[in-house]
Amino acid sequence: MDKNILNEEKLQENTDPILKEPINFANGNIVYEKYRIVGFMGQDVFIKSGQFVMAQVYLANETETEHTFVIKRIRKRRLSNYETVKENAKKDFALQKKCDYRGIASVIEFLEGEDEFAIVSDHIEGKNLNFFVNQI
Repeated sequence: MDKNILNEEKLQENTDPILKEPINFANGNIVYEKYRIVGFMGQDVFIKSGQFVMAQVYLANETETEHTFVIKRIRKRRLSNYETVKENAKKDFALQKKCDYRGIASVIEFLEGEDEFAIVSDHIEGKNLNFFVNQI
């Protein structure tokens, strides 16, 4: 499925669903009502709102199309200023949605659960940006 098929209207429909039950990211489980977890890819650590933020990164397939995506999950319990981090992540998401470059994964959705938020992006095969930065 071409990433351009996921139009702006679909992105707006899927922004910010609030899920009340805990989300289990075990392999094979369906999360956020439409992504089947394929596997755990690792952790990503970055600075957001002056705090180190750790995200768990999962590979998932959309249940309708089987298109492969990456879900970056940030848990509330790991952050002292969760609401600030979440609001800044939403702003970053809005900016990243406007980026359209072949070598950069497009962000697809910003999702919220009871105690977490997640950013869904396209999956690009190959080495990640950190690999190339570390080669310098």
